[in-house]
Amino acid sequence: MRKIVYCLILISNSIFLFSQVSFELDFSLEKFDQDDELSSVQLFDYNGDGTDEVITSYYGLDYCRIICHTQEGDTLITFYDQYDYPFKYGRSNVFMDQNNNVILMIVVSNRNLSDEIHLELYDFQNLSLIDSLIFSTYYGSVFGINDILILEYESSHLFYVGIEDGYLGEPEVNNSMIYKFQYVDSSLIFLEGIYNYGLKFYDYSNYDSIIVSGEYTCSEVGAWPSTSRQFRLCTLSHGLNSNVTQIFSVGGSVVWSDPPSYNHYPTNYSVLNLNDEYYSEYGLLDYFKTIDSDDGTILYFQCYEPDFANIQWSANDSNIGSSYIISSTCIPVNSEDHYVMYFRGNQLEIRDRIDGSIIHFQEVDIPPFDILRKSDNELLFITETETGCDFYTLAEDIQVTISNGLINNTFTSLSNSPNPFNPFTEISFSIPHHSDVELSIYNIKGQPVKKLLNRNKLSGNHSIIWNGKNEMNQKVDSGLYFIKLTLDNKVNVIKKCLLIK
Repeated sequence: MRKIVYCLILISNSIFLFSQVSFELDFSLEKFDQDDELSSVQLFDYNGDGTDEVITSYYGLDYCRIICHTQEGDTLITFYDQYDYPFKYGRSNVFMDQNNNVILMIVVSNRNLSDEIHLELYDFQNLSLIDSLIFSTYYGSVFGINDILILEYESSHLFYVGIEDGYLGEPEVNNSMIYKFQYVDSSLIFLEGIYNYGLKFYDYSNYDSIIVSGEYTCSEVGAWPSTSRQFRLCTLSHGLNSNVTQIFSVGGSVVWSDPPSYNHYPTNYSVLNLNDEYYSEYGLLDYFKTIDSDDGTILYFQCYEPDFANIQWSANDSNIGSSYIISSTCIPVNSEDHYVMYFRGNQLEIRDRIDGSIIHFQEVDIPPFDILRKSDNELLFITETETGCDFYTLAEDIQVTISNGLINNTFTSLSNSPNPFNPFTEISFSIPHHSDVELSIYNIKGQPVKKLLNRNKLSGNHSIIWNGKNEMNQKVDSGLYFIKLTLDNKVNVIKKCLLIK
């Protein structure tokens, strides 16, 4: 099938979605109490009938509530715990013991607004407490509980807990930390703390390490306050003691002057290939964005080889804006398994993991905060409502056709704003069909100044920032310049722009 699709690409150079990606409501779950704050949603076959139940974790001012529902909305079991002091953060996860006869639940919470984290392990069938553990975090202020990963290890389980830890002093520090525990012989044992990571855990089958993202932020007070931030990606070896191997990091800073002065300041980082059954074939796709006072906002998509030896491709384009990506999932298109779909607000985009090309974007009515894969391989798109959660599935499989479709613009456009500009301008353009694209800047003598883009098989709406610099990263003189958009080695559009200083 893959060879057929590639042949069609070569023949037509014009592949579009035949129809909108559409969703249908599968089921809804109501909150027990309107004051409940949703923390997490998990799919788990609680009663062993071959159908996933839904386990939702809720937290309030001084309590936590964990409910196991059927997809029809029936409640199978409810865990409720109330405290005599304020409750801040919590998260839970249900799993099966290694003998597959006891369902266990780990509850992680910060109960008294201090540096203490509580771990509690329960038998989830009779809600009896098996063991508990209290530990103090490294920095002393808990800002959140990010994620939990549970792995089997020999005759035990390992718990990886991602905590947003920090220090509310001078400077103010926020650092995602990993606290690692072992459950063996009905006891919880603290193993180690791992600094600078703990934002999100990714465990892919057929890969011999855990993949972890992390964040470190430091804010200082001065004549103008400033903030530096760094996002990191690493692998953790399996076992009781983790070997940390850093894969990637991006960092920058901002001075909160008027206006703020940004220096490659990263504002968002996430791994996009979630619900991934084909990691060993296509590798890891991540995304981040930076803000720079000279270059503006820049998006980065990059796909690593499965062993992280090289980056297979990178891209900076997107058709759905530059705000945060809120959720993502691997998804089949034409029964092919190398696509990723991600959401920004009420918009979605689908990207090919093989070459980074965007095959589709559209508006949607259901911006999901999470996407889970059921045991029957169907995807559930989860949205939060005022009264609970709605669970959607795809109304139909996503198919691609050679006929004209959603992105069938009949013209090529080119514009920039602001114009005149100083120090940078945003160049926007649309491409009616998949084309080899080059976007360049020329001076009034017709001499090349800067090549901004050179991509094969690009289509749709795009934008890119020119910072008024040449290929040597030197600022060019004030004056008139020409933006030239070339499609398939033919000049389509030339636009004048004026740089003033």
